[in-house]
Amino acid sequence: MSSFQPVKILKSQLSNATGPQRLRKSLLVIQLSISIGIIIFSGVLYLQLQYITQKNLGFDRENMIRVEPTANIFRKFDAFKNELSKHASIISVATSANNPLDIGGGNTGVSWPGKPKDLRVTFKTIACSYEFPETLGLKLIDGRGFFSQPQDSLHTEVLITEEASKVMGLQKPVGTIINIGESACVITGVVNDFHTNSLHEARMPAILFRVRYWNTSAVYIKYQPGTAQQSLAAIGTAYKQLEPDYTMKYWFQDDTFNELYKTEITASKLVLIFTIVALVIACIGIASLATFNALRKTKEIGIRRVFGATIFQMLVLLFNEFAIVLLVAILASAPLAWYAADEWLTGFAYHTTMPWWVFGSTFAGVALLIILITWLQGMRAAASSPAKTLRTE
Repeated sequence: MSSFQPVKILKSQLSNATGPQRLRKSLLVIQLSISIGIIIFSGVLYLQLQYITQKNLGFDRENMIRVEPTANIFRKFDAFKNELSKHASIISVATSANNPLDIGGGNTGVSWPGKPKDLRVTFKTIACSYEFPETLGLKLIDGRGFFSQPQDSLHTEVLITEEASKVMGLQKPVGTIINIGESACVITGVVNDFHTNSLHEARMPAILFRVRYWNTSAVYIKYQPGTAQQSLAAIGTAYKQLEPDYTMKYWFQDDTFNELYKTEITASKLVLIFTIVALVIACIGIASLATFNALRKTKEIGIRRVFGATIFQMLVLLFNEFAIVLLVAILASAPLAWYAADEWLTGFAYHTTMPWWVFGSTFAGVALLIILITWLQGMRAAASSPAKTLRTE
């Protein structure tokens, strides 16, 4: 205010000062650009999380409990399994040395007939009991699954994924002898491809090989949907009968799945908070400029009303003050928001396509917000009597 020139104030030319107006509009452009960018990124983040949770991993991770066994549980595993089978809520019980949601490392020591000497392929190898593929919900594409008793006592039985079969170049994989390290294995069947890590990483060919219960590290129990509590109680009772001195350690597979994307889930909550804050700040900026414009154009509105202008035309006049502000904000924020969202999505081997409709809906939403605030702030001035507004100092 100290920079205003007294001569202009006395001549009522303060409203024509362009410096403060440009500053106000520039600040509003910055506010809107940040708000639009955060809203767009928040939308992309939300859609990617939806994509992750809804994507078919190739196996069923829901309605499953993972239990940490003891040596005594393994020694009496048949009794443990039989006790659980008495409960209608329990579908199946199996064991595995690897959690299919997150299998670390890889195995490059797999060989097969006709493998080139210089070819190096990494497989995910899963040691499991014979019930595990069915418990996991894998689909048999060719051959057979594991039986309760091995059919070939000379070789370890294995199931391979379709991708593993293609990598090996096997036209008829069932019955083929392959080697995992020094162990000869016979392929009994081919199952569907499935993910063995988070979606940040590309899917790899997998091999499931059959082992005895005590050569695994976790028990996987599939239960009927909607029976989590009663199934957990049944598991706890069966566990206590065999291990009365130990507390059962268990995890729901859904919780393990969410833990894989803990960073993204936390980020989504933070971005939501930032989005709300940015919108509040933007609304304050829009309301302030709308109020200022309505007061600055009070006499102009009165004169236009005298010459027959409608209230709608007056509101359009006030909104035009924001048109260039909104356009510049969109042009500034759209490329930056796209770049940030695209860079974030490239961190996933599997991700949703860039949702362009989020950009369009965000731009339209901000425009409607400006129209609403302009209407609320300008309605009083536009609806006032011209005789009254023309007397306004």
